[in-house]
Amino acid sequence: MKISQSCVARTSVFLAVSIVLQGCGEGSPELDAASAAVTELPNAESPVSLTAAVSVNTGDFDLISVPIGAALPVIESNGESDSAIDVAPIIVVGADTSNSNEAASPAIQPVAKPPEATSADELEVPLAATEPVEEPEPLTESVEEPEPFVVVEPEIEPEAPPVAEPVAAPTALAVEALVVVPDESNTEQSVVENEAPSTQTDSNESTATPSSTAIDTRNIIVGNGSGDAVCLHLGNEEKGFGGVTDSDWGRWLSQFRFSIGEEFLAVERRDDGSNALRHRFIPSPVGTDRAVVGSRLSEHRTYRLTQSFYFEPGWDWGGRFEGGKLGFGFGGGTAPMGGTIDPNGFSSRLMWRGNGDGTGRMVIYSYSADRPGKYGEDIRYGDLDVPIGEWFTVVMEVTANSSTAVSDGSMRGWIDGQLVLERDNVGWQLAGDTPMVDALFYSTFYGGNSTEWSPSTTTYVKTRDVCWAPVVDGYSGIDPDQGRLVVASTENPEGSFADDPTGNIVENNWREQHQRFVSLLEESLVNIRTVAPVASLTTQRYYDEAIAELTASVITTDEVTGSSLSLNPIPGLHNSVDQLNFALTDNANNEIQKAAITEVLTALQVAATRSAELAIAVVENTMNIHSCSGDQLSIACSEANEILLELYSHFENIDDDSNSESDSFFITETIWNRSVDALNALN
Repeated sequence: MKISQSCVARTSVFLAVSIVLQGCGEGSPELDAASAAVTELPNAESPVSLTAAVSVNTGDFDLISVPIGAALPVIESNGESDSAIDVAPIIVVGADTSNSNEAASPAIQPVAKPPEATSADELEVPLAATEPVEEPEPLTESVEEPEPFVVVEPEIEPEAPPVAEPVAAPTALAVEALVVVPDESNTEQSVVENEAPSTQTDSNESTATPSSTAIDTRNIIVGNGSGDAVCLHLGNEEKGFGGVTDSDWGRWLSQFRFSIGEEFLAVERRDDGSNALRHRFIPSPVGTDRAVVGSRLSEHRTYRLTQSFYFEPGWDWGGRFEGGKLGFGFGGGTAPMGGTIDPNGFSSRLMWRGNGDGTGRMVIYSYSADRPGKYGEDIRYGDLDVPIGEWFTVVMEVTANSSTAVSDGSMRGWIDGQLVLERDNVGWQLAGDTPMVDALFYSTFYGGNSTEWSPSTTTYVKTRDVCWAPVVDGYSGIDPDQGRLVVASTENPEGSFADDPTGNIVENNWREQHQRFVSLLEESLVNIRTVAPVASLTTQRYYDEAIAELTASVITTDEVTGSSLSLNPIPGLHNSVDQLNFALTDNANNEIQKAAITEVLTALQVAATRSAELAIAVVENTMNIHSCSGDQLSIACSEANEILLELYSHFENIDDDSNSESDSFFITETIWNRSVDALNALN
């Protein structure tokens, strides 16, 4: 991987100048203050940074940062030039620390933590700079000496832009730039120490082979113990595109929840005998179609995730916005995405961001509760250019805040073993239960939500060596600080996760019904969030209400067990359908949006039927637990059996052609309530 080093002036005085620009975008403009902060990471030769940030608010919170002395770029939002600019300079002077060769904590701390720029999630408003001005960043020209000029490209949904993260340079000073439009994140670092020479496999893919002397200490620890790692083991069977199914994901993920877009995935055998997940991106009106997979994790405050990527030759960074979601990430609480503002949860995924010059960077796409805008915020993996035609490894660490009242969370990131991202004082979740990382997501697609995110041709990415581990009492099976990052094998001690849960056929039936019901709700949430960012303000309100109702239904249904039901999720499901029907009446919706929402409505009708199947399965399972069989039934079993016969009768009427939509929902709501009555009789 080629490393490019930005030249940074060394001085004992740190000067940060933050200029806030207010532009006129769609709707009434709002003023966003943004400032630059300098964080020194280990190996930074000099603890002094000189950065100037110019923030531009286009009404969608798109910000852009440029260095002192650089000409201000021309900013456009939705094709309109921004004007009416107010300039308010702020100067901060800090002291320098010596000993540039020590890997110490940040030598310079900002006087006050600046607000972070936001980045768009599924669809962001573009911010373009016409001239690069003396900066070696994502513009068309690169200059040898000026400070990094960071321009973030909007994401999928009209949303607020992101903030660039600190970079750990091997020999020079680390500089953090404030980025807000879909930011470009790229990090350059020297190769990890002791890294063995790379070998060529799979159609010229380059992969690093660990030295034999370091294998024992560098291997991640996969196991069943507290803090041990779990890996995505793709088995030994190759699968072509269209061959990956929910059943496969159930074997690969221990607490699999749902998946969409399996048709864009394949499993490919590598020369070393292992398998890699291959993703095919086909240009579409929304960038590319999404592949999203959800899985639960045991709750822990800190999790680490390692995964290796290979951008195949012919890779295209995307259309005008040059960005997309990539690989696996974490979630907690309600795990908001797609522009959903919900302090009861958070998500942290990966994105690639094109620099506008044929290169690109990696970022953590953060949906923390304290992010500065509606959409996600880009947190840059330093300044390393993502290689094409080479394997590279990305590690993400997320530590949730200790309570909803304290913003003491953090995130760290490594590329090929080099720490290049570090951010503290993050308020991941600021409402609800104690913040915890409790979900794993595969979320991969270009965009965004328009053709401006689409690649010019079909492209491919491979993913392998995916493992995750919590940190428990200071121990973790994945430990980048100690060099424990080599994935010797992805086989888990449990073997195939879906092989056996309990051996109880009846209990497995209710579990299966539960997963089918919740999967439909979660898939519907993903699909609504896909179209919501580009809808009119009126329609967005309908979508927001539908998302809130469906999210509540998912949370409620998570409380279901083999012998108990939760509060009835059907009223919320029904209300979601009403809101989506209202959204369809908005003439501003294009045919793609209408088709997507019509598909969701169909899925939610099926979900209502699944809820009835789930309720009945739980009653049957509970009756089995109470040995309610034979001719001589107890009073409790007799009452439950009588209700069960009633449930069967109701269920047969759900699909009656004479039923209206409201009739069908009324029947499923009745089945759930009467099922609760049956359980009360037994318990």
